[in-house]
Amino acid sequence: MQINGAISVHGAHQIKPAAKHTLTETNGPENIFQPNDAVEFSSEANWLNQINNMPDIRADRVEDIRSQIQAGDYETDAKLEIALDRLLDEIG
Repeated sequence: MQINGAISVHGAHQIKPAAKHTLTETNGPENIFQPNDAVEFSSEANWLNQINNMPDIRADRVEDIRSQIQAGDYETDAKLEIALDRLLDEIG
């Protein structure tokens, strides 16, 4: 088999030293590196993160409260006030 073309294999090459990087002076007397990278999350990503961090729902507790509501035993002024305070704390 014979391969012809512009590409050919040469012998060993010298290893060149890595280029030296220097820091430029910024607003202060110190030379510091200031990266330009930034990460921004969309509002949807923030919303999904909040949903993923919510506690699991306790089905037994939900069923107990539903039965109390149907029986008329759950809704008292004190309980409604506590629920409203908790809701306002979560929103604000």
